[in-house]
Amino acid sequence: MSNKSCDATRCITNFALLSGNEVFLLKRKFMLGLTMVVLCLILSSCARVPVNEIETIATRLYDFPGVAYNIQLRIDNIIFAPFGLVSTTNPAELDVPLGEKIGVAQGFDFISIYSIYGYSPNEWLYGVYDNNGGITLFKADNVTEIPMPFYELQYE
Repeated sequence: MSNKSCDATRCITNFALLSGNEVFLLKRKFMLGLTMVVLCLILSSCARVPVNEIETIATRLYDFPGVAYNIQLRIDNIIFAPFGLVSTTNPAELDVPLGEKIGVAQGFDFISIYSIYGYSPNEWLYGVYDNNGGITLFKADNVTEIPMPFYELQYE
């Protein structure tokens, strides 16, 4: 392409006068620009991960200013009840590591719910409290066999 500046109308009418190499470069720039736009759209849509709110059933345990709740979770008609507290507040130190984040407890957005690596998310879940507030092990109501790593965590 020549170094002369041109308005849009003159450039379009003079497009036929471009050499084969100039047309190739123009097509290449267009494809590169289009690729960048598509890539930006894809990456921006990937950054927005929707937060799945998991239904909670909360039962009040204490009736004073620092009210505590017994939180149960309901996912696909399966009720998960707290089974025990994990001794560490650091997820990196868990004997059985966190799996994929499933969502947050509805109404208790400071509790993130995770699957447990190596166990069915229809049977066992971790509830991780923000700011090192602790980790709760949740058990589905239909589970009868307790795996050895979880047996010692059971509430008494």
